[in-house]
Amino acid sequence: MGQSVSEKEVIKALSVLPGWVDVCIVGETVLGRDLTKREAWEVGSRMASRWKERTGLSHPPFALIQKRFGNGTHLKAVYPPSWVEEISLMVKVIASRRSVANGFQEHPMDGECSPLEGTLLLDLFGPGQEM
Repeated sequence: MGQSVSEKEVIKALSVLPGWVDVCIVGETVLGRDLTKREAWEVGSRMASRWKERTGLSHPPFALIQKRFGNGTHLKAVYPPSWVEEISLMVKVIASRRSVANGFQEHPMDGECSPLEGTLLLDLFGPGQEM
């Protein structure tokens, strides 16, 4: 499942790679908001697959990046500036797919409400509806 990364494969600071980005940085620029965790995971997964297809390397480079929520850092894949346009397109695709069902209204993904809230799909197939 998850890939193991040895200490020598980790870039300690993103500052050693000027212009390199993670998908969350691109997502914030493109959408004007933070990606949800699900969006970030989906975009990241797809971009990592593309990296492997194009480069033949098992995974993109990793860097320790400041967490968006909370304290500390975590290991994230980073991509060169030449990949920003492609990541931007992927962010738009993933974000729009998650918005279509509710008329492009953003909903929190905290488990308290459904992203289908207010749609016919929820009325037809939501909790409490028999199939």
